[in-house]
Amino acid sequence: MQNVPSEAGKTNGGQNTAGNPLIGIAAGFGGMLAGTALWIAIAQKYQVSWMSIVVAFGIASAARYAGKLTIWWPGIICGVFSLLSALIGNLATAIFIVSKRGKTPGEILSALDLGTAVTFLKALSGPMGVIFYLLAIYVGFWFSYKHLPKTPGELPD
Repeated sequence: MQNVPSEAGKTNGGQNTAGNPLIGIAAGFGGMLAGTALWIAIAQKYQVSWMSIVVAFGIASAARYAGKLTIWWPGIICGVFSLLSALIGNLATAIFIVSKRGKTPGEILSALDLGTAVTFLKALSGPMGVIFYLLAIYVGFWFSYKHLPKTPGELPD
């Protein structure tokens, strides 16, 4: 008799259909590092808030395909990774903007404390910045797992 998956994340006959969440989360973290590094490289010349969406999609795609995810809870972690990446990318942009006034980015980074970082992020993030943060969280969550139908023949969410 052949093992047939019943519902996403449940086992049927010893077969796990949820994929490997830990591999997916690790791949999402790797995607966060790579995407944030790319964002920092671009931030030296431009302020690009839409990069948060691109990086979030990269994080989610890495988690989805490496972990073969069909369950939702690793998506929450990918959403957090997406938000962290967006915050780090915007902070790097602020550091490069401030560095054009005479100090090197290394000097600014070494003198950076939490209060200064929050001030930098507030200066760069108006209402559109908040929208991009929320979109990054959504994209990081939604695209991190495969949406399976609940019953056979039903379309996925």
